[in-house]
Amino acid sequence: TVLEAFHSANLDSAPSDLFGWVFRWFKGLRLIVRSAFDASSLSDTERKELKRLVARYVLGKTGSQVLVHGDLHASHVLVDSENRTFGIIDLEAMHIGKAATNFAQLWDGYHHADPALGQQLYRRYADQYPGEMDEQFDNDLRLEAALRSHTHIRAGRLTGNTLLVDKAQH
Repeated sequence: TVLEAFHSANLDSAPSDLFGWVFRWFKGLRLIVRSAFDASSLSDTERKELKRLVARYVLGKTGSQVLVHGDLHASHVLVDSENRTFGIIDLEAMHIGKAATNFAQLWDGYHHADPALGQQLYRRYADQYPGEMDEQFDNDLRLEAALRSHTHIRAGRLTGNTLLVDKAQH
C-alpha cells in the first residue's frame, strides 16, 4: 500500500526533479568513494560489479518516475489498523526518482528480518507492477541493495554487531 501511494502520487506537486538527478549522482559517487576507502569489504569481482551497477544506475534509462521517500523503511510508516489508515514520516529526502529506490529501501528491512518476507514483498510488487520488472529495475535494485548493505556492514563493524555484518554481506 505504501509503495502504491508513492507510485500514484501527483508528481506535479512534488519537489524539483533537479534534486532527484543530483541525488542519483551523489549516491553513485558516495558508493564508489566508500568502496575505494574500504577495500576490505569488497572483493575485486564485487568492486567491478559495483562499478558496473553505478554506471548503469547513473547513466541508464530512468524508468518510471515516482515520488521517492529517500529513506523508506518500516519505522517511517505509521499504521492505524483500527481506522485502516497510514502515515509516512521523515520526508526531508523526498524527491522524484526511480521506483526501485522505494522498493529496495523497504525490501531491505523485510529481507533482513526474514528473507521469506523479502521474497514475498518482491513477488507481490512484481504482480502489481509487472511492467517495472525489467533489466534496468533489477540493476537499480541491486545498486540500492549494495548501498544499504555497505552501510549495514560499516555500522555492524563499528558496533561489533557480527550478525548485522553477516546478513549484510550475504
